[in-house]
Amino acid sequence: MNILVFKFGGTSVGSGDGRARASRHVRRALDAGFGVVAVVSAMGRAGDPYATDTLLGLAPDAGALTRDLLMSSGETISACVFADELER
Repeated sequence: MNILVFKFGGTSVGSGDGRARASRHVRRALDAGFGVVAVVSAMGRAGDPYATDTLLGLAPDAGALTRDLLMSSGETISACVFADELER
């Protein structure tokens, strides 16, 4: 089986319309018989609620471990929301 890897940036998954558009790309590839790996960034840009820079701003003086957890949490939220979109 051939596998396609899609990487969707923050602005691609930052809105419902963007997530719907991205999910259509994934569905078309699946319908064509490809295996799919979808990678998503944190949603939006700085200032948006779940963007990495925004999350880091919640604890500007945090230590390395806390910063690492904050930086990864935006992607985790985005992955959950995008997975929900794909399940529809």
